[in-house]
Amino acid sequence: VFGVDLNPVAVELAEVSLWLNAIFKGSHVPWFGMQLRNGNSLVGARRDAFSAAQLTPGRGEKGVPERDWRAAVPRAVAMTSTPTENDVFHFLLPADGMASCTDKVVKTLEPKAFETFTKWRSTFIAPLTPDEVRRVKALTEAAEALWQQHALELARVRKATSDELHVWPDPAPNRAPTTTAQKDATFQREMLSEQVKNASPYRRLKLAMDLWCALWFWPLSDAAHLPTREEWWFVLETLLLGNASLAEVPPAGDFFPETLPQSTLDFTPERDRYGQVDIDALVAALPTLSRAEQVSKEQHFFHWELEFADQFTARKGFDLVLGNPPWIKVEWNEPALLSDFDPRFAIRKLSAMEAAEQRIDVFAALPRAQSDYLLECVSTEGLAAFRPLVVPCGIEA
Repeated sequence: VFGVDLNPVAVELAEVSLWLNAIFKGSHVPWFGMQLRNGNSLVGARRDAFSAAQLTPGRGEKGVPERDWRAAVPRAVAMTSTPTENDVFHFLLPADGMASCTDKVVKTLEPKAFETFTKWRSTFIAPLTPDEVRRVKALTEAAEALWQQHALELARVRKATSDELHVWPDPAPNRAPTTTAQKDATFQREMLSEQVKNASPYRRLKLAMDLWCALWFWPLSDAAHLPTREEWWFVLETLLLGNASLAEVPPAGDFFPETLPQSTLDFTPERDRYGQVDIDALVAALPTLSRAEQVSKEQHFFHWELEFADQFTARKGFDLVLGNPPWIKVEWNEPALLSDFDPRFAIRKLSAMEAAEQRIDVFAALPRAQSDYLLECVSTEGLAAFRPLVVPCGIEA
């Protein structure tokens, strides 16, 4: 049994509730660290792929026009299937809808940032060059290798942190070989790579997926840190390939890093000589990644097939999924937000002119109100533009 909730407090309460409902004399304290997770179950990257033919203009197989990836829906790739050499994971590509704030009030408040967003989108989501297609194919291959390795490591860590709880009439004694603190430490070290220089496949993939999601919710205040296309490829190649992508082709006969000329290797702080990645150093060195991590913490992105990779590998998904989907249409509601600072926005029916005047007064009196206004507007529009597909829980008969 697994659970996901947007509210981290709800996750903590679920752990306590499950424990209280299962407690009995002679039992041990159960650990739910890998079963109850905090995240937005509707916003995240998926194990979906486009075909390489959709990345360049022209005709596909048998002369049939391919639908451009920016207007197409990717197909799902099961954990038990291997992407073909012409498959490209969707989270490695620019997407129409990123940084797409269109609110007129926001444009008036932040004209320069608004213009930066507009110009950035026009160049960032432009058609790919043949070289970029080659690079994204290599990234997909690297991501797949990391994903499969992560599934194996996740299964190993899950086995090491799971304790059987024997109940009547099973006479076996109940004991937990490790404490909950030890299990927390194992998960933090093996999966989250905390205080570990070489990042785990999970953390490398998660940061790449978080970056893709973060571009849909990018704050206007950080418009200057939006990545260019080349910076985008650099970050992805650093995360997924380590330093391999930046090294020149080695001379014939040289197979070991120690024998390569000094100029062919990149020794920047965020990389090491064998393609391993120090995530903490990388985030500290690149403002784009630093901001992406911050946006991820605020939005709680959740990547189903990454978080439960071992389950999608062994069981192809879940037998049954229960949830309360958000039936309310996501729309920007200015009065609801501003009423937190001035109740007149909620209790009076203000005209457009009155609302504009009152908004100016609120922003002048409370500087924090304007920053909250901008963040909430961008977040709401990003969520509406994201248009997530059906959550890929892989419901099985």
